[in-house]
Amino acid sequence: MRVLRVRQVGLAAAMAMVVLGPSAVAEEGGQVSVERLAGTSRVGTAVAVSQYLSSGRCGGCEGGAEGTVVLASADAPVDTFLAVPLAAGLGVPLLLTYRDVLPAEVAGELRRLGAESALVVGGPASVADSVLAEIEAAGVGRVDRLAGADRYATSAAVSGQVPPGGDGVVVAGGQAGWQDWAGAASLAAVAGTPLLLSPPVGLPDSVGASVRQRSADEIVVVVGGVDVISEEIESFLGDIAAVDRVAGPDRLATAALLARRSLSAGADLGAVWVASAESPSDAVAAAAGAGRSGGVLLLASDGQGPGASESLELLSEGGARVDSLVLVGGPDALETTSESRLVRAVTDAPFQEFALRLVVDEPSLSRSGEAGSTGRSPE
Repeated sequence: MRVLRVRQVGLAAAMAMVVLGPSAVAEEGGQVSVERLAGTSRVGTAVAVSQYLSSGRCGGCEGGAEGTVVLASADAPVDTFLAVPLAAGLGVPLLLTYRDVLPAEVAGELRRLGAESALVVGGPASVADSVLAEIEAAGVGRVDRLAGADRYATSAAVSGQVPPGGDGVVVAGGQAGWQDWAGAASLAAVAGTPLLLSPPVGLPDSVGASVRQRSADEIVVVVGGVDVISEEIESFLGDIAAVDRVAGPDRLATAALLARRSLSAGADLGAVWVASAESPSDAVAAAAGAGRSGGVLLLASDGQGPGASESLELLSEGGARVDSLVLVGGPDALETTSESRLVRAVTDAPFQEFALRLVVDEPSLSRSGEAGSTGRSPE
């Protein structure tokens, strides 16, 4: 029998700590673990994910730059998603703060981690200088800010700090919805590449320079339709490297396609991270977890359009096996109905390894030294 082991995370008021209570449901063929990670606030959930990543229960989360953390403002979603590939590339936690104050639970997590250095993504309008001082007061000896004059220049500044680990870059629309940024950030994190932003028209010089630096003769993945990144920009990028546009009929469909594309970049469908399509802070925490563990990010919705269970079914065309399901966010954000649908999708689908034929002749964006067409991906 395959057993679905459920670990329910409680909402601890003081430190957003994880409290586990196991239950089980039978499924054929092995074991699937399910955990819910949640905090008492937007920043608390990122703390819960950080604690999970260092708990020993997260497969593939070992290693990294010990003593370093990445921080971004929960009040500036675009900066948080730019921080995801950086944190994943360094193999370090991504924590969230507020613009004008460092929350006590985040300061406590910095101390628990023994953080010696911090990279803060975003300018003073996103994270005030006083917060940098509070980070230092939490025992962090060195605090560096990564920022530019606008979100496009900030994406270029962060790009320069993402360790070389993959070929190509991911470019998302700077005016797109955050759901595009979430899927793009998760893909970039798994592939070991930066996430860059583009306006609908007129690619900034700093972004173009970053693309040239990281993408010579490699694939540039453009996220979103021509309304968020024009055909003219796609053509310009095509003069630098091969371009592959990923766009669905709506943002959730695009997120599902990006999750599918992550598999050809080396992600493992065995580890699926799920967050609400209505909660950017939960989604960035989940994207950071997926990037660190080499897993797949899905966005869940109880409204119209594809939800996470439908995305899971899309990903498992041809059969795939899920070993770990991590739900990020409390019941108010990620409803129990979504959890039930996901559990049914896991327990009812015939999860097998993807056939190699599903990725033959498809473009790949992968970490250096790792084949993109691993036999796992239908993209």
